[in-house]
Amino acid sequence: MMVFTLGFWAATVYKRWGSFRLTLILVGIALVLLAAIWLITVTRSWPEVMGFIVESGVWGLTVVLAVITIAQALGSAAVLRKTTV
Repeated sequence: MMVFTLGFWAATVYKRWGSFRLTLILVGIALVLLAAIWLITVTRSWPEVMGFIVESGVWGLTVVLAVITIAQALGSAAVLRKTTV
């Protein structure tokens, strides 16, 4: 479901603003993820991060992914409301 909502969000952004802004948004997201990975690496926090993921268990990770999915769906709906075909 998360991948579906991510694809739906990308399609609505593409229809609303075009491929250039979609590319800018995706590059921005990639830079934020790279910055987070860099920060975790520089502070040598990978054991703590992995420990948090393991300790969260199945239900903890399910809740986190459900929240992300809901946020993506709400973002898609907000963009879709102003999209013209």
